Amino acid sequence: MTRARFVATVFAMTLLVAGCDGAQSGPDKPKETAVLTDLTQEQVTARVLDYAQLVGTQLPDGARMQPDGVAGTGPGTVNCHTPDGTERTGQVFVRSAYTVEDLDPAAFADVRDRLGGAWRSAGYRVIDDTRYKDGDRVLRVGTDDDYHLTVRTYGDNRNTPLVVVESPCAWPAKS
Repeated sequence: MTRARFVATVFAMTLLVAGCDGAQSGPDKPKETAVLTDLTQEQVTARVLDYAQLVGTQLPDGARMQPDGVAGTGPGTVNCHTPDGTERTGQVFVRSAYTVEDLDPAAFADVRDRLGGAWRSAGYRVIDDTRYKDGDRVLRVGTDDDYHLTVRTYGDNRNTPLVVVESPCAWPAKS
């Protein structure tokens, strides 16, 4: 798929998903308390993978994203809860994590800054930009359609950068 076609596809998916009504999680609520009753797990999983592919195009040449987790599995689900966290809503959000591979450790901070610049240029809202005492840094943004993108880098370059993509809440897949 050409880059132009990919961008057009992502744009079309954004319009499709943005048309689904529901309450947004907003910048101050944890992802697991967002409730969007119109989306399905299949829809948000596809969109999470679209965002992950988009992030992959924003990496430096030669770098690639490798699924992180148990045996490199793909997207997984987490239960959504009410805002007070006491009960499940019956919905789930989809989360997919990736390590950034084939990147010189000296460029780890650069990849965080590169992704942060691309995300800010796209108009994504910054939810969290935390710098820890040990030099670790987390940058988390929210998209217009309430997906969250996170990049974490480690101050001592002990691990490769981590990228996480999370969806709004959705109705789980039927068993």
